[in-house]
Amino acid sequence: MTDSDRATARRPVALVASFVVAALMVIPTSAAAATTPSSSTEVLFVGHHLEVVAATDQRTGCSRVFLTSDYVHWRNVTPSTPSAPCRYSWISASFVTSRRGWLLARDEASITTILEATTNAGRSWSRRVGGTTGSNAGTQVIDFVSAKVGFRQQFAWGSNSHTLERTADGGMTWTVMDAVSGRGCPDITDVFATAKIGYAASELAGSSTGIATTVYPYLWRTLDGGATWTRFGVPRPPSVPAGTPGLYGRPAFHGRDGTFAVVYPVQDHQDVYFFSSSDAGQHWRIVNGLVSPLAMAGTVTVDAKLGTHGCGSYATSVKGPLVSVGVATPSIWWVLLPGRQGNTERVIVQDGGFSTYITSELPRTTHGARLWPLDARNALLTVTDRTGRRTVYSTADGGVTWVALHAPTTGGSYTTPVALPPHPTTTTTAAPG
Repeated sequence: MTDSDRATARRPVALVASFVVAALMVIPTSAAAATTPSSSTEVLFVGHHLEVVAATDQRTGCSRVFLTSDYVHWRNVTPSTPSAPCRYSWISASFVTSRRGWLLARDEASITTILEATTNAGRSWSRRVGGTTGSNAGTQVIDFVSAKVGFRQQFAWGSNSHTLERTADGGMTWTVMDAVSGRGCPDITDVFATAKIGYAASELAGSSTGIATTVYPYLWRTLDGGATWTRFGVPRPPSVPAGTPGLYGRPAFHGRDGTFAVVYPVQDHQDVYFFSSSDAGQHWRIVNGLVSPLAMAGTVTVDAKLGTHGCGSYATSVKGPLVSVGVATPSIWWVLLPGRQGNTERVIVQDGGFSTYITSELPRTTHGARLWPLDARNALLTVTDRTGRRTVYSTADGGVTWVALHAPTTGGSYTTPVALPPHPTTTTTAAPG
């Protein structure tokens, strides 16, 4: 991935989005707990100074996309579909700059998908070639690495079919790499650093108490654009007891710089190690410093499933307060220790030091909490409750204050509500030992 790739001009835009300055309703967490929202929100993308979410009206099924670049004011950037305005659910997004990106939607009346591209941060869109989810229970995700090269994964769970497609012209045409069943791990999401180098792994997004969560003791890696995949692991750090499994998080790439975390459950705590790459994931080295490892509380148990073949048969069943890890930049990492309502600890590691804070504003986070950090102050957090329902929270002050995001469900123009003023950051900085 090069700067010239990212700067490559696209074809003229043909379809204009239904663009209005709108407001994603920002609700204090205390008020959100007493309010039944009429919309559900899903995070589609965080990066390049952008946050992008999709909101679906629970009553009508209409899905809309909102984008912010100041993390307070949200624009409705939903591509126009005048023939069927509520037919499509927006399920995936990928941006390679703050202006150039793609949105993928599924047709709720069939298994087809549509793909839209923008070169101006969603002010207008042009249609690209869509695909299919493969089954009614399936989905698709997209991941672009440049203005031209991108990948699209199909997860057809209803028919046990999975495919990986590649484009070299910004989504105008797609080539199916192969039906990847039995090759690599088709059940987990890929992330590519370049047109050739990619990884597949689950997110480190916490675990639920008493309900097994699947993570993996390795990564899958491809060096030929997804044609072949092999298992990949890093040497166990000397301080970790022999036989301790490492739980690998999905790598995050910023240009050619990559970062991923490995969590080692050790007795009554979790040692979190970070690994970095400066050559798009060809080689990795452990990040040494004050927070190597970052020791987080919580007893986590790991049981290897029977079998030795295939990604599913060698998955690890994890129970306990497994940490959630999010990579904002190569030098800024967020770690969340799940807890009961009002007792979730967040740690931000930045340039070798770290700050910690126990927030009282989040609900119970032990049933799953995925971090989407943008920098040291701004992040989104998807919290799953015991029923499987997800709520998105936002912070603009490093995780001290969290607000629930719920989109408006009617009308076409909205006045941006007054957001909560940031609380003073009262985190404490410390070094291990």
